[in-house]
Amino acid sequence: MEKVVRVVISLAIGLSILYFGKTDFVEQFYEYTTNILGILVAFSISTLTILVSSSSKNVEGTKSYIIATPKIFGKTRKISLYESLTGSLSVVILMEVILLGIDMIVPVFNERGTIFLIINLSCLSDIFLKLLGIILDLYFVYTKKESGL
Repeated sequence: MEKVVRVVISLAIGLSILYFGKTDFVEQFYEYTTNILGILVAFSISTLTILVSSSSKNVEGTKSYIIATPKIFGKTRKISLYESLTGSLSVVILMEVILLGIDMIVPVFNERGTIFLIINLSCLSDIFLKLLGIILDLYFVYTKKESGL
């Protein structure tokens, strides 16, 4: 349910900015998109590095705390909170890098249009919302007072 809400909010942001936005905003957005994505990539990579290199009791506890047991290729696999956080951060980094590459390549071949703006804004807001959820989870991991989870 969380994913559906995040996608709906992202699409609503993209469409509302297109509908209510001015042409000046579109031009300014294109100027700043690369900078915003570069900052988000750097932040996400540093967050992943902090999570992977940390050796506190709380982080060690996340490695043994099982949050899901899905069937993958017919086999049941236990997924820990640590694996979920590192996997989610890796997906966010991959999404950011792909969007950054697209933002750098598309202007070379054709002019950016309104459809590209909607997709770009929707993807950027989805990345931002997903990153906020991950940061909230990491906050609770690092500030937990008891040992273990």
